[in-house]
Amino acid sequence: MKRSYQVLISIIAIVSSILSASIGFGYVGGSSQSFLVKFLCDFAFIITPISTIWLVIALIRKGK
Repeated sequence: MKRSYQVLISIIAIVSSILSASIGFGYVGGSSQSFLVKFLCDFAFIITPISTIWLVIALIRKGK
């Protein structure tokens, strides 16, 4: 039963980080910031879901 909660929490974390990154891309894309600021924000929005997925994979491997 503990394993099912771990999978559910992992799925929720991945989906929420992808959704927040998508919202961030929408806000940054419509702004009138310089290229460097847009690039840094986009980089941060890309790193968020990637690091969440990386963390989930590490936790699942540790739990085995």
